[in-house]
Amino acid sequence: MTFFLALMTSIAMPTFADEAAIAQTPPSTDSIDLAPEIIEQSPVLQRWQEEIPDVRQDIQNDPSFRTRVRVGYGEVSGEGSVGVGVEDVFLGRSNFTISGDYQGGDRSSYGADLHYYVRPLGSAVNVAPIVGYRHLDETDGVNVGARLMLSLSRTGAADISVTQSWVAPGSS
Repeated sequence: MTFFLALMTSIAMPTFADEAAIAQTPPSTDSIDLAPEIIEQSPVLQRWQEEIPDVRQDIQNDPSFRTRVRVGYGEVSGEGSVGVGVEDVFLGRSNFTISGDYQGGDRSSYGADLHYYVRPLGSAVNVAPIVGYRHLDETDGVNVGARLMLSLSRTGAADISVTQSWVAPGSS
């Protein structure tokens, strides 16, 4: 037990030969050793000269998934149908997105949904409650549910979303 406490003390209380090193301020933007042409051609360097951005916040709030457009063809019992849709159109810089789709043919359906992603949009795993309207051949009405979004790649190359929703819950 004594060894553990001694180890924790040495980790928690480092010693510094020169405490002035702790109070050292970062170099000013005037001391960047780059040619002025390079700085003029780089929007990133210009932005960093004005104010050092909070990179962690940028990563957390920059969406880890993109808006997706769907076009497809389906066939059920010999009847073909075409479907189009758009998923997760971002509403400004908020956690709200909208989605909509249309499926034609003998079994037509269409609808629109509003999602609110609970976690920051940069998260690899996110959950969103869904509320919207859906029309199906046999029924139509309020659409409620939830979506689980797994963003395996920040470029949108490997997104997995699982959605469960109910149309007109409580109606017969």
